[in-house]
Amino acid sequence: MSLDLEGFEDALKKCVELPGRIHKQADKAVARGVKIVRGAVIKKIHSQPGNWPALDPKYAARKAKAGGSNKKLISGVRSKRGSHPSTNYVNSFTDKKIADAEYAIGSNHPQARALEFGYEKKNIKARPHLNPAVKESADAVRLDMVNTFKEILP
Repeated sequence: MSLDLEGFEDALKKCVELPGRIHKQADKAVARGVKIVRGAVIKKIHSQPGNWPALDPKYAARKAKAGGSNKKLISGVRSKRGSHPSTNYVNSFTDKKIADAEYAIGSNHPQARALEFGYEKKNIKARPHLNPAVKESADAVRLDMVNTFKEILP
């Protein structure tokens, strides 16, 4: 009796390479997911959802007078107190790779936390945009992950 090993070596090689392929593709899928979430955050900020409270009238007037949008939260207008312009809030959202398949997304803008959760001391009402964007983009990220693994494991 003889064993037919034709194709066995190729199958074995594919099995040995599988963990590395999964790891590499998972990292790429997570990176794409981060881009999807970041895009959703930016879209949320630009859309100025109707459930957000209106800007304080004094603040809106001050921004309009300085040439900024009286609708956008932060538009890069120079502050009276500071010598540097406030960062464009939308552009302050970045993503950073921490480790394989691990990324951080957020803003280093000084007012980011106050805008997301509100800040009672300064009468800033919460205008959630990061958390809702993460929730709203979850299905798209999940679908991308599923499709990635379907490609790896047909």
